[in-house]
Amino acid sequence: MPDTFLPPSLFASLVQNSADIIAVLTPWGNIEYINPVAGAIFGTNSTVLRRTNILRLLYPHDQPVLASALESVQQAKEIRLPALRFSSISGELKWLECTLTNQLSNASISGIMLQARLVTPTVQQPVSQPVATEIYSSQLYTSFAANQLGGVFGLSLEGVVEHVNQGITKAIGYGQEEMQGSHFARFLHPEYHRHAMTAFQKALNGESGKIAAKVYHPSGSERDISFTLSPVFRGNEVVSVQGMAKDITKLKRAKQIIRQQAEQFNSVIQSVTKPLFVLDTEWRYSYVNKVYTSYVGIKRRQLIGKCIWDIFPKLVDTLFYAKCQATVASQQSVYFEEYIALHNLTLSYSLYPHRNGLTIYFSDVSQIRNTERELNKLSFVASKITNGVVIMNAEQQIEWVNEGFMRLTGYTKEEVIGMVPSRLLQGPGTDPETSARIDKKFNEKIPFSEEVLNYRKNGEKIWFAIDITPIFDDSGELINYIAIETDITEEKKKEKELITLADELLKQNRDLQQFTYIISHNLRAPVANVLGLIGLLGKMNKETPQYELAISKLGTSANHLDMVIKDLNKILTIRSNAQAGIDEIAPLAQVINEAASGLEEKIEESGAILENLVPRDITITASKAYLYSIFHNLLSNAIKYRSPERALHVQVYMESDQKTRTLYFEDNGIGIDMEKAGDQLFKLYRRFHYHVEGRGIGLYMVKTQVEALGGEISLTSQPGVGTRFRITIPQLAA
Repeated sequence: MPDTFLPPSLFASLVQNSADIIAVLTPWGNIEYINPVAGAIFGTNSTVLRRTNILRLLYPHDQPVLASALESVQQAKEIRLPALRFSSISGELKWLECTLTNQLSNASISGIMLQARLVTPTVQQPVSQPVATEIYSSQLYTSFAANQLGGVFGLSLEGVVEHVNQGITKAIGYGQEEMQGSHFARFLHPEYHRHAMTAFQKALNGESGKIAAKVYHPSGSERDISFTLSPVFRGNEVVSVQGMAKDITKLKRAKQIIRQQAEQFNSVIQSVTKPLFVLDTEWRYSYVNKVYTSYVGIKRRQLIGKCIWDIFPKLVDTLFYAKCQATVASQQSVYFEEYIALHNLTLSYSLYPHRNGLTIYFSDVSQIRNTERELNKLSFVASKITNGVVIMNAEQQIEWVNEGFMRLTGYTKEEVIGMVPSRLLQGPGTDPETSARIDKKFNEKIPFSEEVLNYRKNGEKIWFAIDITPIFDDSGELINYIAIETDITEEKKKEKELITLADELLKQNRDLQQFTYIISHNLRAPVANVLGLIGLLGKMNKETPQYELAISKLGTSANHLDMVIKDLNKILTIRSNAQAGIDEIAPLAQVINEAASGLEEKIEESGAILENLVPRDITITASKAYLYSIFHNLLSNAIKYRSPERALHVQVYMESDQKTRTLYFEDNGIGIDMEKAGDQLFKLYRRFHYHVEGRGIGLYMVKTQVEALGGEISLTSQPGVGTRFRITIPQLAA
């Protein structure tokens, strides 16, 4: 305040003429300044005392007290000490009461302030009794050092620990008995031995020093400890070394974390792809990232510390200037855009106020805004075309759809905004591989086309041919996707019909091949025989036995020809009925039993056992006649090709799910050599056993009838073991 203000000269006069010793010390005890009264007390000029370590002026046994206090006051504001003995030049002991004040953060002092008052006349301690003096000093050291927050220890000239307080045992983790008598380096990590011995040698040479080292803890862990080693003088001779220790493990780790976080923060800031800078409270640049310096074309050293309005005076007339002033005044973050007509630019700003100034980053959104304007122009055209048009953001969320999309899908614009099209439109029938392929192309950010099954809002299926085009800004950043969706449902139906027709043509082609075989083999032989016999009959005597034999052979050939024609008729009838879709509800177990009844006489003669395990309540939508024929043929074949070594045992059972019924027909007959049979198993007029009569049409008829029901048939067999047929028929009724 003006009425209490004292000029510096008066302060200097007070210090110079004070009856107390006033000194400024370094944290190690070196005297940076001491006033003239000290010269009178110590018997020398005060200038001689400057740069001397104050510990050298103390009686040896009092040195640890002041050394520990110098360490402790760095973490406190002020420490008052009991009377300590100082030696004058003549050797006379002077008792001084000392006060240490931490002024390290005071820019005018930057040290530890010592104020000492001579109290020799009031101390009732005869200096002529050295033993009593030693006892007093020892008690004084024990009382003071043992209660300091930091650790205190004493070392011999050989570096052996002579005494420790509780603080050092707490910091390092070893007990007093374990430490005393051991060399201090024993407790240090080996990599710090050299530095520690250097500091110890420095103390032996009369100078204080400070090091940070790792020590081994009894728990097996390591701790970071700060050590201060100070010489203890007797006269001008160093008689021991006084040490102070402080556990800085947490502090060091905290500093390391802060440093790492600072480096990480700086790395993150520098990696920001947008221009960023920080202004202090005087509108001066305090930080700029590389992107900003590149954008404005000015080097960092030319910006830091300079006022932004001086470097860019034209900004004063902009919205940016007004927003900066308002943001600092309100301390509220602001986001805004400004169009700069002179450069045809649109910049998007983000302003963040803080107590040290203002952080600003911006981006050039000119291309985005131009694109938006172009999209607005195109939106009218897009809204009128019949195809669906979808505009998505970089996250594939819908921003806009045209009327064609709404008409095709049944959704309104309000219902789809913010939705991802694939999640909105795809359903249970959509091919997962197609979905995965679409997602992959989106992630690759490349144009692509696909055909995908989607669903309208009402659940109706619709096929879309989609064309996706990604949109990028000038910096290469993805900003939008544009999708064109075309309804190809009718084309897909026609495509399916063509596939079905192709399958049918393939089947018919196979049938024609079979018929060609029949005509070339089964029909040609009896026809040739008939023609040949007719030619012979005209030349033969009707009364001869040869004529009668020729007539008999003619009848046999005609019957054979008739049989082949009937087989062909059956096959064509099955094909015709299958195309006509003759279906009915058939009780499966009952049909199997009826087929067995038709072969009852043969079953009894052969001693066969039929085990029908199909539940009685199971029905199937199919031609009952076909089912009967299938099981009649399979059972007839089982009887015909039974093993002579054991009784025939036939089992019929089934498995069922929501889509199909799978029937198994299993026997223990003579079996079929699958390797020899190859792909001839279900071919017409193919036989695999010749010891019994047969035409080779049964399995072909079974396969034809199963396929007519929309099913599939396969078999597994082993000679001498038996055969198992597997028939799968779509489940059309429960």
